[in-house]
Amino acid sequence: MSFKEGEHPLYPFTEKEKLEIRKQLGMKESTIQDDIDAIMDWFKKQPHLVDAGITSAMVERILIIAKGSLEKTKQRIDGLYKYRSLAPELIQNREKELSPHCGDLWSFYRQAAMPKLYKGHRISVIKIDNPDPNSFFVDVLFRNTFMLGDIRLHHDYMFGEIWIIDIEHAVIGHLLRLNPIIMHKTAQIFQISTKKNSKPRELLNS
Repeated sequence: MSFKEGEHPLYPFTEKEKLEIRKQLGMKESTIQDDIDAIMDWFKKQPHLVDAGITSAMVERILIIAKGSLEKTKQRIDGLYKYRSLAPELIQNREKELSPHCGDLWSFYRQAAMPKLYKGHRISVIKIDNPDPNSFFVDVLFRNTFMLGDIRLHHDYMFGEIWIIDIEHAVIGHLLRLNPIIMHKTAQIFQISTKKNSKPRELLNS
């Protein structure tokens, strides 16, 4: 399903917000397309990336997150694909996991983004709403989060993110179910994809 720019139901933004973000970064309409074309040309020349595919919309979003730096954009793209390939259980099994017979994807927690940007940042909220630790699966949480992140890279327009995590119903048992391998892979992906563009995460009901 295709959406007009700024009209994705999960991550809407206005033309005014888009232009303000560009203005704050000192990026001009006349040069943005040249930068995107340069990144696309570079991407096609990378033997380990060329088959992965990338869109100009995705390049522009990463360019914005990298504050207009072509080199940092290249580093982010290279690192993003590198680390994602190391976590196929979180990235590459979506069609199977998202099929109807797999049940509710949000059975133990809720995740949503605020529809309006806050100073150019997207606020996202995660709430664990099932107090039973046996219902908690960290791979499901991160798989869904990365899936929504991919939608952001195609449809959102922002400097970065602000995360709010509500742990009112979380108990020690939830922590004991954290898989250290999954956590390590997730940390690597978050580090390369967000860098300093994610604001500190706020914990509610801690």
